[in-house]
Amino acid sequence: HIKEEKEESEFLPSSGGTFNISVSGDIDGLITQALLTGNFESAVDLCLHDNRMADAIILAIAGGQELLARTQKKYFAKSQSKITR
Repeated sequence: HIKEEKEESEFLPSSGGTFNISVSGDIDGLITQALLTGNFESAVDLCLHDNRMADAIILAIAGGQELLARTQKKYFAKSQSKITR
């Protein structure tokens, strides 16, 4: 059992390493802050404001069906390609 536990722990990151998350005042930092607090709606709105449509859709999926539907509606309203029409 001890050998198995040692082998499993080799795949885990070391506890001495640091993990930094950027929460600066730029758009990426604001999106990160929204995600850290679980505020997917704000994160999606920030992405839409910055014209990051793919990011907005991915985050909306994580935020639930209602948020996804609203985000898709906004996406299609902004997009004017033949495919989206």
